Order: sequence, then C-alpha cells, then structure tokens
Amino acid sequence: MTSKNQKLCLRIVLGLALLITFTIVLVQVARPLYTDDMWWHLRLGQVFLQQGFPTADPLLFTARLDQEPIYHEWLFQVMLAVTHQALGLYSLRFLHILLVCACLLSVAFYLRSANLSRVQITVGLILFLSFSYQRLYQLRPDLISIMCCFSLITLFRQLDSKWSTSKSVLFVAIACIWANAHSLVMVAFPFLISASIGNWKHPPFKRRTAIAVMLATIVALCLNPIGPRLIYFYFTHNANNPLARVVDEWGHFQPFGKHSFLPLSSPILSTLLILAFLMLCWLGYRFARQLIKSRMKNFQHVQLVDIVHGLLAMLAILYAVRFYWMVPIVYVAVIKHAPLPFSSTWQWILSGLLLVCVSIHFSLPSTRKTYMPLNTDFQRQFYRDSAYDSLKFHHRAIEYLSQNDLNGNIFNPYFMGGYLAFWRPQSKTFIDGRFDRYSAQVEKDHHALKIVGRHFVTTLQSYDIDIALLPNDSTWLRTKVALKALGWVDVYCDSDTSILASPEFLALHQAQVACSWGLDHIDKLQLITWQFAYKDWWSRYGKNIQPQPNRQWLADFKFALRVGNLEYARHIATLQPQLARRNQRSIDALATMEVLQRQISEQ
Repeated sequence: MTSKNQKLCLRIVLGLALLITFTIVLVQVARPLYTDDMWWHLRLGQVFLQQGFPTADPLLFTARLDQEPIYHEWLFQVMLAVTHQALGLYSLRFLHILLVCACLLSVAFYLRSANLSRVQITVGLILFLSFSYQRLYQLRPDLISIMCCFSLITLFRQLDSKWSTSKSVLFVAIACIWANAHSLVMVAFPFLISASIGNWKHPPFKRRTAIAVMLATIVALCLNPIGPRLIYFYFTHNANNPLARVVDEWGHFQPFGKHSFLPLSSPILSTLLILAFLMLCWLGYRFARQLIKSRMKNFQHVQLVDIVHGLLAMLAILYAVRFYWMVPIVYVAVIKHAPLPFSSTWQWILSGLLLVCVSIHFSLPSTRKTYMPLNTDFQRQFYRDSAYDSLKFHHRAIEYLSQNDLNGNIFNPYFMGGYLAFWRPQSKTFIDGRFDRYSAQVEKDHHALKIVGRHFVTTLQSYDIDIALLPNDSTWLRTKVALKALGWVDVYCDSDTSILASPEFLALHQAQVACSWGLDHIDKLQLITWQFAYKDWWSRYGKNIQPQPNRQWLADFKFALRVGNLEYARHIATLQPQLARRNQRSIDALATMEVLQRQISEQ
C-alpha cells in the first residue's frame, strides 16, 4: 500500500471514529430535556421578560436578604425564554443541538488556526468530545463559554497585518455576548494576555491593535444592564465556597478515584491527562533552557504561546472538572511541539490506541449510566415524543399541586428546585442550583434535614416550610419518617413521589385536599393516599415481580418502607416471620426507622 493510500485509509478510519463519537454524544444531547439547572434559567428568563431584573429573588424563600441578586447569566436565560415562548419546550431540544454543534465548529476552527493537519484536527475533535461530553449534554451557559472562548482565541491568533476592523468588531461582540450569557469570560484574558506578550516582538503582530482591541473589550464588557460587577462577581462573591472558587458540584480532578457525580474520573481519561501534563512540563522545561541559552533572542514565539496556553489550560483542568473542555488547547501544545513520531506506521499505532481508549471510555459502566436507555419501545417513543424527562422530575406530583392550587414554601431535593420554579411559579423553593443566591448555612441545613441530624426539629422550625416534595427512595426515607412523627401528612403519594403537608398548612387547605381525593373530610386521607400509591406501584412495576407469594410479600414490605408507611411494613413483618430470616437488612432498616420515629416524637 502506497503512502498516499495509507493516509487516505487513516483519514477514513479516524473520520468514522469521529462520526461514531459525535453520534454517541449527539444522541444524549438530543434527549428530552434533562438538565436540572436549565429550568431555573428558563424561569428567570421569563421573569426578566415580564418585569425586568427584580431586586428580590423570585424563586427561593431561603435567598439571601443582605444582597441584591446579580443576574450574571441573564442573556442565556432570556434566550431560553424567548425560544420557549416562540416555539415551545420541544424547541429547546433543537436549541441544545445547535449550541453543541456550534461548540464543535469553534473547536475545529481553533485547531485549524493552529496549522494542524486534517488527521490531527480529527483526533483533536475526538478528544474534545470524549472529555467534555458530560458538559455538552447539559443545556447550560457553559456551552456559550466553550463556543466563545475558542472563537476569541482563534481570532486573536490572526492578529497580524491582515487584521481588519470587522474582525475587531466581531471580537468585541463575541466577548460581550459571552460576558452577558456567562460571566466566565474572565477565563479568556490569561490566554489573550499571554498571546500578546509572546507575540510582542513578532513583526506581523499588530501591537497597537491588540491593546486597542482588549481595552475596547473591557470597556464594552462594563456597558451591560448589570454593570461592571457582572464580570468579576462570578469569581469574587463568597455566598458559597464551591462557586466562589469556580469548583461546582463535580469537584476537583481526581485521578483514578471514584466520583459519585461524574464518570470522568475513568482511568482512561485520567491516564491521558497525566501523560499530557508530564509532556507539557517537559516541553516547558526544555523551552525555558532554550530561552536561557539564547538570552531571550531568536526564540520561537509560536512555541512559547502554545506551551503557555497548554499549561494554563492544564492548570484549569486539574483545578476543576468543569474545565475539561479545554483539552484541545493542551492537545495543540503537545501535538505541535513534542517530538512525537509521525511516520505512517506510528500514525496507525497511535490512532489505533486512541480508538481503543475512546471505545473503552464510552463503554465503561460509569459512563454508560449517564446514557438514556433506548432498549424498549416505550423508551424509544418517550425519547422521540417527550420535550422533557417528566419521570426524572416527578411531574405527576407537581401536576397534583397545580390542579388543586396548593401553593406555599416547598422543601425539595436539590435537583428539583429549578423544575418546581418553572412549573409552580406561585410557590417558592428551598434550594436550587444557584449557589450564589443562598448561604452555605442553607445548604448545610438542607443536608441536615435530609439525614435527620440531632437538631432536626430546631432546623425545621427555623424555616417557614409548608410542603415537602420528596422522592420515594431510601435517600429521603429518614426525612419522611421524621416529618410524619411531627404530624406532617401525606396529601399525595404515588409509586415515585410523596408530598407531605405541615399541620398548619393542611388546616388551612383541608377542603382543597379532601376534594382532590373525593372525600368529605381528611380523616381517611392517609388510607386513600396509601391505597393510590400501592395500586400505582403495582401497575407500573408489579409485572417485574415473580408470581410467588413470598416475592409479593417482600415487594409490599419494601415499598411500604420506601414511602414511610412503617405501620404496614411492621404488619407484614409480623405476619411473615420468614422475611426476617431472608431479608435481615430490611428488617433492621425498619427497626431503625421506628427508633427514629420515637426519638423525633419525643423532641
């Protein structure tokens, strides 16, 4: 096979690999709306269109009162609201696809501006999709940051004698869009400043234009509806440490460690990152020696800029998982300046290793658990027809609140804060994904109410909570048991969700609640909600249970325990003593919950 045919085959193989990787990512991106934070972004966008920027937080009843809200992502939120208002919720799925494609194109143009070959550009795109897919399949303003960051760096690379006024205007416009859509815009300035310093003595580089463009960008960033605080607020506020330190719930880079949120701690990606980091350190050391020997003369400015950019991107990646999308910047520094073997044989070997790594990564159980399953006809139809994932967000329970006009302060799981804000704007929620809008103490109290700590009753009384909307799983079992011990009542319960109302709220709305179940009085409310939940559970999941008496008793026992019906669970355990012999763990869990119930009642 001639070298020309080998290159053609290599391009075809890598092209197919890119197509397969992009298809995997695109299928997850196009899924019914799944992102937790998207909902409060959408709701805030609606508020801005209706009344401008409110001075009090419109979504949370636990929001800080000592500071006015800083809406540092308002443009992205308005974009979501306008799209929804014009075309409906389903159109947001297409908007998500367009934003991800725009991100991919911006990365491709960046790699092309670095004078890489087609094969190298293809490999860079595969790496970008592999490392950043977890960010890509979430409809968040980070997509704007990815697109704008690579676009600005690409434009700045072209700051030479051919630079035109239209490019200056485009540069400033992109920076302004980025700043108003996601105030992570300050991340770009270290790359731009380092590029200016590295290219300062390079003749084609227009120094005055570079200074003018950056000054114009800074001035334009300050001319926004929020003011200069829009730019630096993201990095300086101290409402909550995770966001103030640019580390979100995904946390720091953890090589070879298990991560409860994210599969990107897989050994494949960790190994690639560590190798890239070692290579960058070696390149930096070698280039520093060259600078010292030449006494800062005759050095390659492009090499300096690429290596500094690679080190900056690597530091960001190692600091916070949210910057994994900067991998192409690291890739450019390594692939252009490391003495790697580029013979045809080595290209085949390295390409094969890349394909194996990517295949293993996307096949890992930790990665596959983030996929939306499409095995059954129901799942495929749900994927095609649904605008959003109503199963994840317990939509039936929220429909019950809407149909019966039950409004109040809602205690909710973290992931449901935005969804409740969008579908129940008449109510306010306890917590959502905006770390800057509530104090760290609120987050600690939310966790204390979840695990039922020693000061559960005191913590609960310190907040004016009317309703608790909780999933029926083991995570929230202790909370449900503790609330029922304090007199809270199930006003709604299905196979997946429970809604509990405080005694004070129920006394004010008992007529509405009784009418919702066709009752004259709420005396039999607990029995009716339990019967409804039991029938709903059997209709949805009963077919998966083997038709054996022991299996049915065990399923009934576990479901009663999940929804916090300790009396019925104890009744089954008494009638079926064989449960204790076969499922001691479940019996122990029941005993633990009964002890907790007595302790809370005594408080």
